[in-house]
Amino acid sequence: MPVVIRVVSHDIQPSLVASLKHSGQEGHWHTGDVAPRPRLEDGANVLGMDTDVLGRFVQDGRLVVMPTKRSKRLIVLDHIAQAFEPGRTYAEYDVNRVLHGFHDDYAALRRYLVDEQFLTREGNVYWRSGGTVTG
Repeated sequence: MPVVIRVVSHDIQPSLVASLKHSGQEGHWHTGDVAPRPRLEDGANVLGMDTDVLGRFVQDGRLVVMPTKRSKRLIVLDHIAQAFEPGRTYAEYDVNRVLHGFHDDYAALRRYLVDEQFLTREGNVYWRSGGTVTG
């Protein structure tokens, strides 16, 4: 089964863009038939992203510092977005509780995730709307 990804940034590696195949539906691209990819903390190379980057900013499951460079920040945010189940809605309180497990400034993390379209917010309800999805 093809793995469908949603490109939330133009800040991705050219080799990945070259490997994408159009699904025939507007805005839908996939990488072809591939095995599910492990999570970043397992040392996997997800979508061609350097996992060493994640290791520099996340230690013992906690965010030590938010990267200033956007391409590195997207790797960290993708990692954090994995804590939210696709298709499920979350109250703001629950989002804050999950994000507090990553960093004390959960409000800033929440803003980053919404601004970069990893989470979508309507009222005080959030849901995961971006990031990688593993099998």
